[in-house]
Amino acid sequence: MQAQVNKRFAEGLSFLVSYSVSKNITDADSQGPRVQGFIGANAWMGQNSYDRRAEKSVSSLDTPQRLVASFFYELPIGRGKRLLNSGRAVDAVVGGWSVSGILTYQSGQPTEVYSPCSGTAGDVLFGGCHFTGSARVNIVPGVKQSNGRDLNPLTTPFFNSAAFAAPAPFTFGNEPRTLASARAFGGRDEDITIGKKFKM
Repeated sequence: MQAQVNKRFAEGLSFLVSYSVSKNITDADSQGPRVQGFIGANAWMGQNSYDRRAEKSVSSLDTPQRLVASFFYELPIGRGKRLLNSGRAVDAVVGGWSVSGILTYQSGQPTEVYSPCSGTAGDVLFGGCHFTGSARVNIVPGVKQSNGRDLNPLTTPFFNSAAFAAPAPFTFGNEPRTLASARAFGGRDEDITIGKKFKM
């Protein structure tokens, strides 16, 4: 779903605001454990070739919310404007100024947790982790998977280790391909420009 608000240039101001809500679900991805040169360059390998349903999850590129706002404002100062509009000398100093910017805010993307492949079903049955070396773990129900909001980089890791356990020998982990409830930090990008026009 996407909503957009657009104000065309009037009285020195124009802006465009776009907000989107989305969910990207897939059973294959462009990120994750890969095999260099085995089935093409950077080929994607699933956990179990006989259980495609286990690969279905939100995409590693899933971004649930995204807000983008752009604006341009010509300050009402100088010749032909409401304020300080008399005299060339004054106009040369205070006239022709503008402020513009692009502001982008978005949700964080899902993360993944892996354990060594040795001894798991994927290793014994020549599954995906036999070639990538990374096996999915088991998820402990009811335990918060990340310390995102309570994170202290000096004392607290991002992942809550109590939420994950290595799979038992000769089994596959029950972890989905991506962790939608343990997302990386969201993106914030703010670009502001202050400009002035000069007459040549």
